[in-house]
Parts: sequence; C-alpha cells; structure tokens
Amino acid sequence: RDDFEAFVSTQPQRTVKISRFIQGPSCTINACVSKQGILMSHFFYQIMRLQQCNKYEGGTSGNDYAYDYQFSSQIKDSIYQSARSMGEYMQSLGYQGIFGLDMVIDKNAEQVYVLENNARLVASIPVFTKLQLLDQEVPLLLIHLAELMGVDYQIMVDNLNASYQHQRQYSQLILRNTSDTKQIYEADYQTGIYTMLDQQLVWQRAGISAADLQTRDEALLHRAPEGREIKSNLEYANLQFKYGIISPDGTLKPQVEPWLGELLMKNHSQAQ
Repeated sequence: RDDFEAFVSTQPQRTVKISRFIQGPSCTINACVSKQGILMSHFFYQIMRLQQCNKYEGGTSGNDYAYDYQFSSQIKDSIYQSARSMGEYMQSLGYQGIFGLDMVIDKNAEQVYVLENNARLVASIPVFTKLQLLDQEVPLLLIHLAELMGVDYQIMVDNLNASYQHQRQYSQLILRNTSDTKQIYEADYQTGIYTMLDQQLVWQRAGISAADLQTRDEALLHRAPEGREIKSNLEYANLQFKYGIISPDGTLKPQVEPWLGELLMKNHSQAQ
C-alpha cells in the first residue's frame, strides 16, 4: 500500500489500469485467423527479466520453444480454447492473419488468463517460421500472407493444428543495448556458427538459419554490422540454440551463461 500511495503522489495525472495479481507461470502462443478457422502453435516460453539483455524489468529477451511447463490436460485445453475464442472474436471484427497472445496460468485453480493480445506479426515469427519449415509444416506465415493477399486456398485446420502443437528443441536469446544512450558496437564476432572453448566463442563456419546448426554444442550468432548505431534497448545480437535454455525456475541454464557473458563483455568493452 505504501508503494502504491508513493506512486500516486508522484503521478497524480496519470491514468492506470489496476487488476488482480495472479501468481503463476506465463506463456505465449502464435495464432492465425484464416477464413477456414483459427490456427494455433504450441504455447512456449517468453524470456523476460534478464536485466543484462533488456533495460526494462518486464522487457522480453527471446523465446524457449522447448520449455516443458508440465501443465495438466485441462490447462492445455484452456490455453488453446482461449486462443481460438480470441481469434474467432477478432475474425468477427474483420481481422485477418497472425496474432500473438500472452497468458498467465494459475496452476492451483487451473485457470488461464489472457494478459495481452498482440494483433500483428509478432517478434517470434521469423525464427518460428524457420522451425516450421525444418519440420516440413505449412507455416503460419504462409497462411497469413495468403489471407492478406486474398489467395484462394484450402486447408484442414484440425490437421494443421495437430501438426503445429508440439515442443521444438530450439531457443533464441536476444541481446539489447541496455544503456540509456545510443552506442556504436564493433563486430568482434561475425554472424555464423560457433562453439564454446575455454569460455571463448570459436568460429566454426558460416550460417544464418536454424537449418545451419548441426549439434547441441553449437550456437548460431546474429550480429549487427560493424559500426552500426544501436539506440537504447534495441537489439544488437542474438544467439540461437538447438535446445531449451531456460531452467524450471525461470533462470538461464548454466551452459548458456558463458555464451552470454562473453558477448556482453566484448560488446560493452567496445561501446564508444
């Protein structure tokens, strides 16, 4: 209460939304409104609260598509039903294509709450599309484009959803400029495939996509071009792995820390 009253005293003219605090894990799901029904991915973990990667406490820092929530069948059904209901409502308003839902789950009450509806192409779609192509699936992005272009197509929604709704052994970690000012980063490492040896990144070969990773010992690094101006909290690099990088308690797995530490050290020391 004291914290709330202190906030009110410093923000007297600010409009806020107040809701009940729900304790529980959060997840996100990609979905697509098509003329033949609502398509939905498996729900996956949205990485948050990594202050070394994002200056904002609630800011996002990537996705873990392999994370095992160990939800009950009832919770899983509720997640998909929530996404379907939201999609059908949006469709009634004329919406077409991809959207993303963020949810929080009260595991004790087995209740699903929708936190946010991102009615747009969400940030996870580029990597998710590459994973779908690797799994020889019809990508959500293809249906999205067909909808917006008015293409005549036929799909079996239930069959596609059955093929979409599985965990994928993949994750990405996004690094942002956490300073309050824009920075110029020098390209210590070029984009490509690396391994880790003695706490240092070791170049293996060129690569730009999930398909270029061969083993769990490797990571794909995407880097901003040398000399690019990176504004506050914008992305300058991302790491991609062929496994889940988040532990059950929501922290980074120990084997990921050296990768992050090496990139942070290099980039921060080179900021001008």
